[in-house]
Amino acid sequence: YDKFKLLKVSKSDKSDPELPPTLSKNILLAKQTYLKKGLTSEYIKLCYEAYSKQIISYEKLSETLLANDDSVEDILSLFHLKTHV
Repeated sequence: YDKFKLLKVSKSDKSDPELPPTLSKNILLAKQTYLKKGLTSEYIKLCYEAYSKQIISYEKLSETLLANDDSVEDILSLFHLKTHV
């Protein structure tokens, strides 16, 4: 156990792959908001893929993203995605 304890990475050396330091402040805040809701980048991209392949409807996409119809485009734009496929 003591050997592993020495391998601990300090908090300042850790980075979240969902929130790279290159993001603008506004995008960072928006993505943090969605992460707090449990919406990861991977999940959003999978939902979008299902929509773009017409596996799910726009309404179901909105539901899976925990969004109203007006905010779906805003969420997708953070990931450079559009509903017009």
